[in-house]
Amino acid sequence: MSQYVIETHDLSKQYRIGSLLKPKKTKEYLTDLFFEPVRRVRSTLVGGVPTNAEQIFWALQDVNFAVKPGESFGIIGVNGSGKSTLLKILANVVQPTRGYSVTRGRIGTMLEVGAAINPEMTGRENIYLSGVILGMKVDEVEKRFDEIVDFAGIEAFLETPLKRYSSGMRMRLAFSVAAHVEPEIMIIDEVLAVGDLGFLEKSLNKIRSLSKNGITVLLVSHIPYLITDLCQSAMWLHDGQVKEMGTAEGISQQYQKYLQERDGISDNSPFVVAKADAAAVTDAEIIAEVASVDSPSQVNQDISQTP
Repeated sequence: MSQYVIETHDLSKQYRIGSLLKPKKTKEYLTDLFFEPVRRVRSTLVGGVPTNAEQIFWALQDVNFAVKPGESFGIIGVNGSGKSTLLKILANVVQPTRGYSVTRGRIGTMLEVGAAINPEMTGRENIYLSGVILGMKVDEVEKRFDEIVDFAGIEAFLETPLKRYSSGMRMRLAFSVAAHVEPEIMIIDEVLAVGDLGFLEKSLNKIRSLSKNGITVLLVSHIPYLITDLCQSAMWLHDGQVKEMGTAEGISQQYQKYLQERDGISDNSPFVVAKADAAAVTDAEIIAEVASVDSPSQVNQDISQTP
C-alpha cells in the first residue's frame, strides 16, 4: 500500500488556443474541415497531439509530486503558472492530456468559490445545494447547518434569495459550506480573498484546524506568507513545470526573491520578510497582503473588533 494520498506521474495538460477565435473565410473553413481528420491521424501515428503546433498551450508539463497523509502541502506560483489547472485535474474536474494522478480518500474542494450557488434560491436552500454538490449527505448538512450559518454570519438573511446578497456575502456563504465538508483530502484554490478582515482571520484558522485534525490539505496561492504559515512542504510551479520543491519556508523565500528581482520590489517593502523573521509573520500581515491593506496594525484593530 502506498504511503501517499496524492501522487502525480508526468502529469501534463494541453489546451488549444488562438485559431478558435480567428474568423475564417468559407474556403479556409471547408479546407480545414476536410484535412483535420488527416492531420489527427498523422499526429497520432508520430506520437504527437493532434493539433497545429501554433495552437498549443501547455498549462502543465510533466509534473511529479506526492503528498503524505495529514500533510499540508502548498503550491505557489504567479498567475498562469498552472496551479488551478493542476488542482482541477486532482479534483477530477478536467482530464490530463498525458500522465496521470492518484488520490486516496474522500476529496473536498474549494475551487472557484461560489460556483455551486444558485442566485434564485435562498441562503438556506443554497447551503443544502452546495453541501450536496460538494459531497455531503443531507443529514451531514443538517448536522453542521448552524455552524455553517454562524461561520458565514448571514443568519438574518437565510430566507432571502442570493441575488439580493452582496458579492461578499455570497462568497462567505460558499466558503463556509466548503470549509465544513471535512473530507480526508481538502483541495483549496486561492479562496482567501473573500469577505472582510474578520472573515479572513476565521478562514485562516479554519484551514489550520483542518490540518490539525489530520486532514490532508493541498493549498494553492501566489502569496508566500500563506504558504509559509499554513503548509509544511511546498512546490513552485512556473510555466506549467515544477521549478523547485522543498520546505514551505524555503520555497516561499525562493519565490519571494524571484518576485523581487522580476518586479523590482524593494527590501524595505512591508511585504518582504527576511528569512530570520519569517516565523514571526502575524496573521494581520498575512491578511493585509491578501486584502491589499497597507497597514497590518489597522488589520489587528479590525480583527480585535470582530465579534
